[in-house]
Amino acid sequence: MSEIDHDAHRCLYKIVFHGARGSDIHACMSAIAQANGATLNPTSPAENETATLELSLGQVRGYQTDFLLMSVPTDEPSRLLVLKGVDAVVFVGTPSEPEAEQLARAELAAHLRDLLDDVSRVPIIDADLAEGGAMASFKAAAKAALTIARDG
Repeated sequence: MSEIDHDAHRCLYKIVFHGARGSDIHACMSAIAQANGATLNPTSPAENETATLELSLGQVRGYQTDFLLMSVPTDEPSRLLVLKGVDAVVFVGTPSEPEAEQLARAELAAHLRDLLDDVSRVPIIDADLAEGGAMASFKAAAKAALTIARDG
C-alpha cells in the first residue's frame, strides 16, 4: 500500500499496469509519460523487463504526493513481486484475444488474493486506449487509490 514518510511529508502510491502478454501496456504507459513530459524507464523495455514512470501530483494536505507507475513483466514470479504493495491496477485488455485476457484477469485476481487480506482495497481500472484514454485510465486509478487511502 502507499508509502507515507511523515518526516519528509511525502506519499508515494504504486499503480501497476497489468494485462495479457501482447497487450499494449508499454504504449499506454508511454502515452502517459508523453502527456506529462516525463520519461519511461527503460524507454523500450525488453519483454521481461518492468517499465517504470514516476509522476508527481504536487502537494495534497501538505504532503508531496507522487505516483510510481510500473508495468508487469512476462515471467510469473516477477509479476507477483511487482504487485506487492500495489495501490491500484490499470488492466490493459486484449479484445482480439479474449482467452488470453480472461487468463490474465484470473492471474491478477489470484495474485492479489495471495498478497492481500482484503482485495477490495485495490481498485482495478480497465484501460481505455482510445484517444487520451491512457491518461484518463491513470487518473481514474490515481483517484481511486487516493480515495481508499483517505477513507482508510
